[in-house]
Formats: sequence, C-alpha cells, structure tokens
Amino acid sequence: VFRCRLLPAPRGAETGMGGRGVLWSPYNDRNFLVHGSALRLYQMEIAGRRFKLTDVAAQGDASTETAAVLLQCNSDESLMDAACVQWCPHHLPQEVVAVGRVDGTVSVTGLYPSDQALVAGGRIDLSPRAARRCTGLAWNPIHHNFLAVGLEKSAKEPSLTIWDLNLSASLSAGESRRRVPSVTSMDTRRQQLRGGHEAMELAVNEGVLSLAWMPDRPDVLVAGIGNKFLRVYDTRTGKPSVNAATARGALHITPNPLDSNLIASHSGVESTVKIWDFRQMSEPTCSIADCRYLSRLSWSPTRPSLLAALSKMATNIQLFDMHLQNSSKRFTAEDFPLIRKGNTRTSQIATDVELVDFDWHPHSPNRMLTLSAEGYVEDMVVAEPVAVALSPRGELAASGSEPLHTRPLSDLTASSKQPHAQGADDDVDIGQLMRERLLLGYGEDVDKCVEVTAATDRSHALWLWLKHNHSLARDLHLQGAQHILALDAKNLKRIGGQREVRYDQSVIFPVYDRSTQRETIIRVCGWRLLSEEDELAGLLSSLEAEGAFCRAAALALFHHRIRRAIDCLKTAGEKCPEDCSLYTAAAISLSGCSMAEGNQLWRDTCTDLRSRLKDPYLRAAFAFLTCTDKQYQGVLGEKDLLLADRVAFACRFMPDELFTQYLQDMQTAAVQEGDLSALPLVGMEPQGLNLLERFVDESSDVQTACFVVMHLMPFLTEQSAKVVRVDKRVLTWIECYRDLLDAWKMWRQRAMFDVRRNPLGLSKPMPQIAVKCNYCANPVTASAATRGVPHTRMANTPAKFNISSCPTCRKPLPRCAICLLLFGTVQPGTSRQTKEAQGQTPSLFAGWFSWCQTCRHGGHVQHISDWFKQHSECPVAGCTCHCQALEAVPPLHDDGDAAVN
Repeated sequence: VFRCRLLPAPRGAETGMGGRGVLWSPYNDRNFLVHGSALRLYQMEIAGRRFKLTDVAAQGDASTETAAVLLQCNSDESLMDAACVQWCPHHLPQEVVAVGRVDGTVSVTGLYPSDQALVAGGRIDLSPRAARRCTGLAWNPIHHNFLAVGLEKSAKEPSLTIWDLNLSASLSAGESRRRVPSVTSMDTRRQQLRGGHEAMELAVNEGVLSLAWMPDRPDVLVAGIGNKFLRVYDTRTGKPSVNAATARGALHITPNPLDSNLIASHSGVESTVKIWDFRQMSEPTCSIADCRYLSRLSWSPTRPSLLAALSKMATNIQLFDMHLQNSSKRFTAEDFPLIRKGNTRTSQIATDVELVDFDWHPHSPNRMLTLSAEGYVEDMVVAEPVAVALSPRGELAASGSEPLHTRPLSDLTASSKQPHAQGADDDVDIGQLMRERLLLGYGEDVDKCVEVTAATDRSHALWLWLKHNHSLARDLHLQGAQHILALDAKNLKRIGGQREVRYDQSVIFPVYDRSTQRETIIRVCGWRLLSEEDELAGLLSSLEAEGAFCRAAALALFHHRIRRAIDCLKTAGEKCPEDCSLYTAAAISLSGCSMAEGNQLWRDTCTDLRSRLKDPYLRAAFAFLTCTDKQYQGVLGEKDLLLADRVAFACRFMPDELFTQYLQDMQTAAVQEGDLSALPLVGMEPQGLNLLERFVDESSDVQTACFVVMHLMPFLTEQSAKVVRVDKRVLTWIECYRDLLDAWKMWRQRAMFDVRRNPLGLSKPMPQIAVKCNYCANPVTASAATRGVPHTRMANTPAKFNISSCPTCRKPLPRCAICLLLFGTVQPGTSRQTKEAQGQTPSLFAGWFSWCQTCRHGGHVQHISDWFKQHSECPVAGCTCHCQALEAVPPLHDDGDAAVN
C-alpha cells in the first residue's frame, strides 16, 4: 500500500510569465532571477514594491514608475524542466547559473547570448550515466570551479558527484563533460580536484535529498542521504567523515553563513526543523516541531541567528530567532514569532496570497524577496523583532534595531487615556499601585489600610468593616453567615421569628428578625440592632454626615420610618440643588404612600418615578414599596447596592427557605467575582480562600491578599488558622510578595513584613546569616552543638549553652583580638548580674562575634566597641587596617536606599 500527497503545480507555471523560484544575484544588489518556464533576469528599480511579472516591461520600454525591468530572458526549451537553480558565486563579467534538470543533466549557462567566457551558445552540460532527477546543486564557496550535484537513487550508481569546472576553457558547442571513475588514492584524488576536469563520485547506491558546502571549510560537504542520514564528507579523502547523524532530517540542508558550526535541516517524516552543531553531529542541539511540508529553509545572511522557513501553499513565512530559545532543546513553531508579509515597510501588501519561494538579500539587512503562485514579486523588509522588558519599578525597556529605550509605564498609560474615559483605575499598573500604597504605610494596621485605600478600591469595604467590627470579628471567628445560621433540616424552621409591620391600614409586611441568628447576621452587615430608636437614629445621622442621603432614606424606609426617610430626602434636595426636583418628587411620593390594593394610580406613579431615578437606593426604596409578591427582586437584584445592605434586607424580610437559598446564591456569586466585601459573610475557610484566589487572579494584587490573611488570622479558630497556614495558595502569595519587595529593594519593608507574619506562623523564614567554621565550613550554632547529646546530659547543662569549638570538627574558634579568649568563652565581668551590680545596662550582644570584612580581624562586640572609641586602626599588632572608617555605614531612607553624602 502506497500513500502519497498530491500537490498541485504552481499556478504561475501555467502561464508564460510564471515562476517556481526566485534568487537574488550575488554580483549586483539590484538584480534577481526568476526561474520556471524560463530564466528571467530582472533589475529592481524601486525598492519595497509589489508587482506582477506580467506587468514588467523590457529595459528600454520601462517607465519611471516601473518597480522592476526585465534585463534578459533565456527561454531555452531544455531548461524549462529545471528542478533546481543556483547562481555561480564566482564574480564573472556575466551572469552564470547552474540548472539541474529532471533527467539529471546539469547545465551551466550564461544568461546573456553574448557570453564569450563559455562555449558557443553559452552552456556546458554535465550528464549522468543513468537518467534520474537532480535533487540539489551546491557551488563551493571558496573554490568556485567545484560544483556538487545530488541525484536520486539508482542501482550501483553514485548519487553525489563533484565536478571540477574550468569556466574559461574553450570547448566546442554542445560538448558534454563526462565523469572519470572514482580514485581511492588520497594523493591522486587531490591532484584531480586541484588541476584537472575530472569529478569525484560518492554515495553509491544511495539517494541524495539535499547538499551544501560548509561556508569556511571548502573541503567539507554535508549531504542528506536517503531521508535517513546527515553525512559529512571530506573531499580531500573522498570518504565520509565519522561525523554522521542517523536521525531523520536530510531535507533542505542549509549551513549558517555567519556561524560556520550551525547547520539547519528538515525532517519530512517528523515535521521537524533540526539545528545541528558541526562539532557534535551525534544529535541535534535543538528541534522545532510542527514544521510541515517545507519548501524552503534558509538562514539570514545578515543576522547569525535568524532562520526562515516556508511551507507549501502557505501565505506566511515563519522566522525563528534561535537566540531567543536557549532554555530547552525542543520547541514548537508557536514558540517563535510568526512574521507575516504585512510586517514590512510598505502597506500595500496582500496577506492572503499563496507563496512559492523567497530569498534573503545577500547584503541588505532583513531584506527579502518573495514570489507568489500568481506571479507576484514583492521586495520587502522584515520588521525587526522588538525585545520588551518591564522592570519591577514600572519602567518599560524596548530594544530592536534601534538603541535601547526606557520609559516609565505611567507615561505610556497616561498618554493613552482619553479625557472622557471612565474607569481610569483599571489602567493603573498594579505593581506601581502596590509600591505607592506600601510607601504610605499600607498594611501596618487596619486604620492605615482604611486611610490609604480609596472608597473605590475593592478592598476598602473590607478594611472599613474590620475597623468598626473588631470585637464582632473576634467573637464570631469569621465563620460566615451559613455557619451562624447552622442550616440543616432540623432547625430550618427555627432561625426566623416572624412579626408584622404595618405601613398603612391595608398592607402588612412580615419581618423575620426575632432570632439570635438573624440578629447576628444583621450586625455583621453593619445594621446592628436597628430596631432600637437610638441606634437607628445614630446610623442615619452618620450617613447624612457622610453625604449618603439616599442610603439613609432607604434604610429608614426599610425600618418603617417613612417620616424620617422624607426628612433625609429634603436634606438631600437642599445639599444637592442640581437634583432637587427628583428628591422633591420622591419625598412627595413617599408622603402620599398608600399601598392599598385598589390604589393602582399611586403604584403606577411610583413605578414611573423609579425608572427616572439615578440613585440605586432610591430605586430600591420604591421597588420595596411597590412590591406585591414579597420576593423583593427589585431590591435584591439592584447590584449597585452594597452587598451588606442586600443581605441585611433579605435577612429582615425573607422567610427561612428563601433566605437560605439567597445566602447560597450570594456566596457563589461573591466567590466567582472575588468580592472582598463579602468575606465576613462568606467566612475565611474554606470559601474565603477561594474568594481571595479569585480576587488575586483578577487584580494580581498579592499585597492585599497577604495583608488580609495576616489581619484576619488572629480572629480565626485554631482549626481554621491551621488550615490557612498550610494552604499552598497563601504560601505562594507570601513568597511572591516577598520576591516583589526584594525586586523593589525595599529591604526594610520586607523585614517588617516578615516580623509581622512570624507570630502568626505563616512560613517562618529560614536564617539568612550564619557563622561558619574556618576549617570545615559548617555552621557554628547551638543546635549543631547539642545535636546527638542525650537528654539526661542536657538537663544538667546551664541554661546558656556556650560554644568555644566547632561542633563538627572540634577545632577551636578564633580568639578575640582584645582579650585573647576564644569566641564563646564566658567573659569575666560581662554577666547580667555583674552589669546590674555596677549600675550598667546589660547588653544582649556583648559576647557576639564581630569582625572586619577587610582584614578579617575581630573580637567580642563589647571589646571591639570599646577599642574603637579611642583608636581607628585594627587592634591586631602589625595590621594597619582602618576598620572603623571602612565599616562606617550611611543611614538608610525609608525606601531602603542608602543616603549619599
């Protein structure tokens, strides 16, 4: 069973002016060759243009607006079946190319009929013994008279032939160059290659798929044999080198012209581009997967790391920058930037054109010539990839073909904002915002968090609740509303005690707030026990002082205080003249409140007024008065109301079954939205951590997540606190925030953060400084000294365990330069009792180690301190180090940077 993939012939080949390939001239920067039905030499007149070959006129007939002109056309019928074409790199007075045909014949021909350096007729034919397809041509980059020819497999016939051509020889017209049988003698072969017209024959009974000479090694030829081997030949011996790869990757072999050790090839079976190192050919250095049906693979001649690949019937060219991929050995095509044809200096380019071939310009950086199936040629300059990096301090750095540029990210975001844009806070860089808040003292305590965060901040409501409900949080342990209710089938009917509230003589509102559980939830929501007149009056007065008149009116109405609600609206009209008419209309509607079933006119008036009100609390108030089904969807569905007010309203007016379902829906929605204001109602564990995780995912504010956990930990039960301490998400937030503080070089703030979280048991940091032994380099610590000591012996040791030798190697510790006693030895007159008897304050650091970082001499802290009060040089005899001057440390600013005098 044979499987094959039929590819249609290029559409351009069907017309007289079509092409199958395009090549820049190595001699002239403006000339290029298009081969297919004929060999046509063009000259580029206007760079960066796209044109069709049928529109190109001859040189004498071209106008000033023509992008290219036709210089010469070689339409020999024998060259129409060309399988591959290569320019001769030797700088000759004329344009010379080698054309490999489908029957295996290679024609070395000139493009001008008047070429006198070649035979009459301008062509030399190199014919094989057995006719088969020519698969590759390669001119030697140094010795330009050597031409390597690859052929398909034939029984007992060589498929790799190296011809020695003398292009200045005069031969008769139509004469063919025949090969000479291979010679095994190294000296004889070297003589043949250097001086005669004979050839070398290799790869007997094998097929060659592609071949290429190494750029700076003129005697080394790399060939892909049988879609299986990547073989390196040394033409000085005619034998294959030991550097031969057995991996499948024998198509489109192309050495890097700027890095002679890199070779790229393609594996059609594995659909992989492989990069080889010539010094180690046992395996590829890296692979690029998902590269299917490649028709061209080429390194950029101006950038050593840029590799271009074109797939059959593709509309784009893939560019792989190998310098960007140095962390792994295997990649996919998606790991590299995909450069489409539109990324050029010209804007008049179609992106839906099927490409047939391309070629890099040999000298102009990033310049490329492409040929489409419809016969369009495009001269393009590939846009330079730009490397972008964002610093922890909010500075953006970018570098491409231009020098490195840096600019604060705040300038870019400020310039991109429109004057009328809403939600400007969404455009603020979260890293810059966290840094600014930290410098203002964010996280030190709850009061500071309330002060630093704005009213629009997502965490402001939570900090405000903690500030006013500190004792309540300690009593309830932040276990959530559902835990407070202890919802189950047995006590579902006991959580709400019903009573009736009359707004007029005809309508009675049932109220369910006569239970301990519901009263507790109302307190958590901030309403406290508003049934008491003094507490209700105090809350309404505080809201009016803050300017929240509509909220005060709604809360008064929810507690059947219509007259107090009308007073709030009158005050709002006086304070806000621009909306005075709406407030007045709302107050008049409330004053005429009549919810009788027959008074439909009043209900219609309130419904119409509600649709014109802007404030959500006024809309909720009128929805409450006009509600007939007691589901209160007009109030609970008002998303602009504070979540605490909605929950408190549901707790006051909804029966047990509806209130239970509402709490479950509220908790699910709060977790999905990452609403921090719902954290007291949801509880800290387990749903509270899910809520925090969602908040971090949406805002990237790990700072707030860390501070919320730190400030809520003291209120949790022991079991809940234990779960929070070991949660991987919490540990990840803490480590990310510590790394961020280190990146900002805010050492003091990082140290204070560690100090605040240590008593809570949140991943106590490991010691970062340790004293090591000079002999064995092991740490000298009391824990190491007592390791392995029986408990009976430890019970008889003094409370303060002194170390005078290394616990590991038992070598003595250094001596003090002043008292000459070993470190760790009890110093006479330095005990706590002696100091207190002498009227001195005992120092905790008097016996610690201290040494100079320059001369490495030192001693006890107390002795060194006393010495440098009177001296400036080192106390060791013969040492002239001025330790005191060298060890002077400038004071630190609050942001952790040292002051510069």
